[in-house]
Amino acid sequence: MTVDLDDVDFGSSRCVCPKCGKETPHAKRGVPCSETRCPSCGSLMKGRKCTEVKE
Repeated sequence: MTVDLDDVDFGSSRCVCPKCGKETPHAKRGVPCSETRCPSCGSLMKGRKCTEVKE
């Protein structure tokens, strides 16, 4: 069976800092946003899909 990777959902496409609001692309496959530090303030980030609306 062959899987087209474009059809697979690997999780969040963006990482968002809940403290300062900084957004970055989810750059490392296999590393969740929740284990990624914000480049601006150092807080742990949260994942967001492109289809989610910003508040």
